[in-house]
Amino acid sequence: MFFSESIKVLVLHRDALISAGVASALGKHPDLVVREPDALQAVDAPARALQHERMDVIVADYDTALEIMSKERLEPAPRGATPPNVLIVTRCETQWQIRHALEQGVRGYLLLGCSRHELAEAVRGLHRGERYLGAVVAQRIAESLACEMPTGRELDVLRLLARGHGNKAIALKLNIAVGTVKSHVKAILQKLDAATRTEAAAVADRRGLLTVQLGSHDQPAHARSDCQPRVLHQSTRIRGPHFSAAS
Repeated sequence: MFFSESIKVLVLHRDALISAGVASALGKHPDLVVREPDALQAVDAPARALQHERMDVIVADYDTALEIMSKERLEPAPRGATPPNVLIVTRCETQWQIRHALEQGVRGYLLLGCSRHELAEAVRGLHRGERYLGAVVAQRIAESLACEMPTGRELDVLRLLARGHGNKAIALKLNIAVGTVKSHVKAILQKLDAATRTEAAAVADRRGLLTVQLGSHDQPAHARSDCQPRVLHQSTRIRGPHFSAAS
């Protein structure tokens, strides 16, 4: 296959083995020019990467990707320069983690276990201005769009509920009335489409809601990134609002 231009790719994954594997896999494609920071630069890699020439695509782990996007918001690129195209390769697969990353400006999201071909196609897709989501990631997004997010107080109740606390115990811990707790539990069951408290806890765990931390404005700020890997079998490219399956 002939490619008319080279794509500059920077690999910034905190796991050294994964970083080496990603760089090696991408380096086998003649159109992808791959660079990896050395071990001494690894800790400050995001900052160093954005101080020098801008790369076409940055492949990073979850936390590093969010650091890059946060820095981009605080220190916008010069006029005329485009924001970095960031592709996450991670174990993190909960609905909230994925949505949060995309809302922060990440343009591609793959789970560990994706094929080398898919990884290269994701890089090329981002370079063309597309978004690129793995199949499981796209499924999580589709599921999350049909779900209403609990409020900050409901998340507080939900965490305690998941630990097995009853209404009175939750009321004491949160310093609210028992009747208020009951109202929150009812709203939680409706939003999670759960029939019982046990089912609500299971759904919340699957969606990653039990790990969401709240910021100063009662909005989710971050979630843990220590998720278990899942193998992908099909991917999805996104051009605007339209989805099309990629072979």
